[in-house]
Amino acid sequence: MTHRKSEKAVETDAKVDAAMKGLSNGLYKTLYAAATALGLNRAMLSRRLAGGNSHAERKENQQNLTYAKEKALARWITQLMATGHPVRHPFIREIVEEIRKHRHSSSTTLIFYPVLGDSWVPQFLNCHPTLRTTISRLIESARIKDLSYASIINFFEVFRSILEDNQITLENVYNMDETGLLTLCFPN
Repeated sequence: MTHRKSEKAVETDAKVDAAMKGLSNGLYKTLYAAATALGLNRAMLSRRLAGGNSHAERKENQQNLTYAKEKALARWITQLMATGHPVRHPFIREIVEEIRKHRHSSSTTLIFYPVLGDSWVPQFLNCHPTLRTTISRLIESARIKDLSYASIINFFEVFRSILEDNQITLENVYNMDETGLLTLCFPN
């Protein structure tokens, strides 16, 4: 699992990118000048310019998911949540296991990937701060049982009549919780 990059790692990556751009557009004449000006290790900059990977990229093959696959998984979870489909931890684990199976089948060499631990999903969510766990609640059985087409039609008829009686325009209707609407429509 990828970990959140430290501020130092992000800063170093930005400096390496700046050095590469500076060397290509002539801002720096030599690799030594770029490394000195930006405060980078000359050997590391030389390796990165030669096409070498960063530390995080070198460790990626030891992870359960690649960085790109983790980002895609996080994006997919976000899309599911946006469409009103809550994603439970066991479901995320199942999807990751399927991705890992596909990774095994596409590899020509046998690579051992350890089984996902119990803390993998919480750690994944910790690495992606845009994703949060929320506790969902079941709808009360009485609410489900009493819900019918006739009751919904009746509710909106009463609601419409209250709007008309009080001369309330739709521009002045705002969201409120169920209790507030029920009190408004069905006073005791």
